Amino acid sequence: MLANFQWFILNTINKYRTVPLGFGLFILACLPVMCRGQLRADTLREKRLFFPYPMTEKNWYSSLGLTLTKMPQEITEEVQIRVPAIDFHVLRNLGRGFYLDGRINFELLQNHLSIGPRYSQVINQQFSFSVGDDIAWWFGFLNISEFQTRANGWLNYPNFSLGYRMHHHMLLTLKSEWMLNLYYQSKVGSDVTSTSHRTYAGWTLGIYLEQPLYRKANFLLGLRAIHSNFFWETWSLFEPFEPTLFFPEIIIGIPL
Repeated sequence: MLANFQWFILNTINKYRTVPLGFGLFILACLPVMCRGQLRADTLREKRLFFPYPMTEKNWYSSLGLTLTKMPQEITEEVQIRVPAIDFHVLRNLGRGFYLDGRINFELLQNHLSIGPRYSQVINQQFSFSVGDDIAWWFGFLNISEFQTRANGWLNYPNFSLGYRMHHHMLLTLKSEWMLNLYYQSKVGSDVTSTSHRTYAGWTLGIYLEQPLYRKANFLLGLRAIHSNFFWETWSLFEPFEPTLFFPEIIIGIPL
C-alpha cells in the first residue's frame, strides 16, 4: 500500500515537471497569508532535520527513513527500478548558528554518504534560512556472471534552505541544491571503462514537511525534483551523462 502511494506521488511530480520553479516560490511567499497564527519567537523545540534553524536546545538530531527515486525511461527503457534506499540523517550542533549535516543512503549494491556544514539564521517569527555545502562520496558494485563491475565518485552540493513555521508545530522547508560532479570512475575487473571530471551536473528543488505524528513522535515527508545529467543511482545502467534528465524522489522519515 505504501509503495503504491509513493509511486503515485512520483508519477504526479513527473507529470508536472515543466511547471516553472517560480510558481513554488510564489506559493511559499503566500504562506504567511494562508496560514496565520500565533507563533513563538523563542527556541524552536520541535524535532527537525531539514528545517533551517539554529540548534540551541540539543547537540544531536537524527532520523531514519526511506527514499524512493523514479528512474527516467530514457535510461531504463522497459525496466523500471523501484528499490527504496534506507536513509539515515543526522545533525550535530557546532554552536553560533552552525551545525553539521550528514546523511547515509544505503542500498547494499550502491550507497551514498554526504556531510557538510550549515549556517542558519532566524528572519522573524515565521521564517528562517540556512546556507551550506555538502561533499558526498558514492560507490557501487555489481557482479554478473564473470564480470565484476565497480564504480565510485565524488559530488558537491552547495545548498540554500528557506523554512516557514506553520500551525500546530508543523515545519515547511523549501530547499535548493546545485549538483557538481567532481569525479566519476567505473571498472570491469581491473580495467577502467569510464572516467569523468565533469563539474556542473544540475540542480534539485525539494519541499519538506515535518510535523507531529503521534504523541511525541514526528513524521517527515519530502518531495524532491532532481534535474541532472548524472544521478549516482543510475551508474549500473551506464548512463552516458547526456542529456539532462528529470528524477522525481520521495523521502519519508521518522526522527529518532
